[in-house]
Amino acid sequence: MHRIAKSLSEYSLAKHWINPDDQEWCIYAIETKLLSIVFFFAMAVLALILNAIPQTSIFTLTFYNLRRRIGGYHAPHAWVCLLISICVTFCITHLIGPALEQIPYGTTAMVKKPVYPPQTQFNNAVVAANNRRKNVILFIIAIVQFVCFRFYPYVLVYSFLAVLTGLISVYIELFRQMIMEGYDEKVRIS
Repeated sequence: MHRIAKSLSEYSLAKHWINPDDQEWCIYAIETKLLSIVFFFAMAVLALILNAIPQTSIFTLTFYNLRRRIGGYHAPHAWVCLLISICVTFCITHLIGPALEQIPYGTTAMVKKPVYPPQTQFNNAVVAANNRRKNVILFIIAIVQFVCFRFYPYVLVYSFLAVLTGLISVYIELFRQMIMEGYDEKVRIS
């Protein structure tokens, strides 16, 4: 995927559609879009094969939309990201979700400031805008959960699990950044 993104960014650069300074950002943006397409295709196939279309759809759409706004852990390679995403979705829709469907409970959305890996290079305005969008998405999720719970309990379970998974991803990224800062500090002292 990186090669395709790099080729497309070089083509865009040759056509003067982007500035040379924006090429790395262009590669990153194209790569994430390509990865999203592959991920949604893989999820659709998995959902069809495992006969879990509603569960997979609710979890995937909720998690994807929320994850875009709150950041979180980023795998070092696109294939690792895809593999982790497929495994997490499978575990949620076939192990954790079915167990939680048996438990009646309410849900609350935890509001957490977005956390992004350093390569995104977002400024404070972008982080603030994503935080506002994240809060709107959480509000919409809460409304959908409230409206649909009575008629379709899957919505509550799988949208809750998507929010929880997104939040766990943020904490993984925070932990990874703390470890890297400690490592960087040790290297500077040496």
